[in-house]
Amino acid sequence: PRMARAPQAEQKTEVYPNPVRDVLTVGYDGEAVARIVITDVQGREVMRSEVAYGQTLVDVHHLAPGVYLWRVLDGGVEKGKGKFVKQ
Repeated sequence: PRMARAPQAEQKTEVYPNPVRDVLTVGYDGEAVARIVITDVQGREVMRSEVAYGQTLVDVHHLAPGVYLWRVLDGGVEKGKGKFVKQ
């Protein structure tokens, strides 16, 4: 499967697998606890979850199939963004 990666090489945030069925893995190398915000393609927030250094599992089984956008924020500063497909 393809991985949705942060666009800047210096940012070490990744979200996989893509496409996903039930659980996203968020790889994050920030020093503080951050949060992932997931929105639909219309920009409506559908969920948010805390992410910590290393890998965090995010349960997305309840989301309807489709395309979603993700952003990882640390104190309001964007640390990564991308999109994924929910099957």
